[in-house]
Amino acid sequence: IVMIQGKCLYKFVYWKFCLNFCLPLMLHAAIGVIYTQCDRVMLKKIIGESDTGIYSVVCSLAYIINVLFNSFNTVWTTYYYDYKKVGDSESIRKKSNNYMFIFSILVILFLLVAPDIFKFLVPKIYWSGLKLIPCVVVSYYFNFLYSFPANYEFYNEKTRIIAFGSFISGVINIYLNLLLIPKYAGFGAATATLISYMSIF
Repeated sequence: IVMIQGKCLYKFVYWKFCLNFCLPLMLHAAIGVIYTQCDRVMLKKIIGESDTGIYSVVCSLAYIINVLFNSFNTVWTTYYYDYKKVGDSESIRKKSNNYMFIFSILVILFLLVAPDIFKFLVPKIYWSGLKLIPCVVVSYYFNFLYSFPANYEFYNEKTRIIAFGSFISGVINIYLNLLLIPKYAGFGAATATLISYMSIF
């Protein structure tokens, strides 16, 4: 509909902008798939299905933090880009501090109640996964911290930097999985994820 109304299928300036902006983000999205699936696939191949099941349940519980982050970030970026547009650095500083404080408190509260929620929701056979919860939750917290420089790069249309960082952290994640999973099983996978999120930050 947009193309019909605009009576324009091709304009070099627009295509150049979109391809330069979006192609690196395709790599970034692919690395995101690696983050969510690589640990489980490697755990299943190296250790077995039981550890993979425990790790998956822990990740599913901790994913609540990621859902919260995505919701918060959608709201935050709307205001952030408006402030950037008018050059209101003081508002960015104050509001980002408030945002970071609120989200950090939510993560701390989640870490306090997550073990009890985990015990309530899953059978005792899965309880060995309790020690993985802090590692996975803190991984998502580093993803939240990374969003601040990433949003800045998005605003400045420097998506290649985002893609490069994602690629490096994805390689680190795979390497650490190969190194840690044979020795530490699910805890090794969780540690690899944490270190790779820290590295991208």
